[in-house]
Amino acid sequence: MSHHYEVQSNFYESWLANHPRRTGEAYLSQYLDAQFIDDHPLPQGANFNELHAWLEPLFAVERGKAERSR
Repeated sequence: MSHHYEVQSNFYESWLANHPRRTGEAYLSQYLDAQFIDDHPLPQGANFNELHAWLEPLFAVERGKAERSR
């Protein structure tokens, strides 16, 4: 039996909910580079408009990186 997975009983305990838009980077930083980073959890109980507003700063950074790479 493998031990290379995690199961959470609550979505808000997952890597996806605690590191939105950066899940892969956070996982690799912790498990490959031993760089433990702080969680940046999604707000619980937020509606789609509130989630979009909360994520907008992350979208802005990504847009800026995309524009600089052109």
